[in-house]
Amino acid sequence: MNSNDLERAKKYCAYQERCHSDVRSRLLEWKIYGDDLEEIIVALIEENYLNEERFAKAYVSGKFNMNHWGKIKLNKH
Repeated sequence: MNSNDLERAKKYCAYQERCHSDVRSRLLEWKIYGDDLEEIIVALIEENYLNEERFAKAYVSGKFNMNHWGKIKLNKH
């Protein structure tokens, strides 16, 4: 695993909350594959840059406050 790739991924995750699939897609765009990709994702989770629960709360909060979605529409997604 290249430490520059890990630092780049940390900056990507620090900018805003990301889900695992967003990070995986971005790493693939950066031509990072296989074990290196998995090691970076594990490192991001261990260092709390990636957190699915925190992402979900931010997503719902954003949709509720910014798009004025209600409880019923949020339950559909």
